[in-house]
Amino acid sequence: MRKIILLPVLALAIFLVGSTAYAGRQDFILVNRCGQAITEIYCSATDNWEENVLGGTILYNDETFQLNFPADQTARYWDLKIVFEDGQELYWGSLDLFSISEMTLDSNGAIHTQ
Repeated sequence: MRKIILLPVLALAIFLVGSTAYAGRQDFILVNRCGQAITEIYCSATDNWEENVLGGTILYNDETFQLNFPADQTARYWDLKIVFEDGQELYWGSLDLFSISEMTLDSNGAIHTQ
């Protein structure tokens, strides 16, 4: 009797581990260490920038911003555009958000990922 009960539990555990490993969780933290305020952040998997995810707030130097994606989002590679208070823009393409949990923008305009 025990083997019969454990088999469905084991199958469910394997399914849950397998489905969460590639669940498309693209959430990441952006750390602003560039010395300038960021006024707009855009992410796109489709070359369509849509809305500013900062929503009108400003990300000042040494502040962080947590970007959360809907649970049903499945795209792995994303483009990122940042606009500074002086209007300057920086762009990075094809970021693998399945493997990035944190991005730090430095004073040279480079992004360092973890």
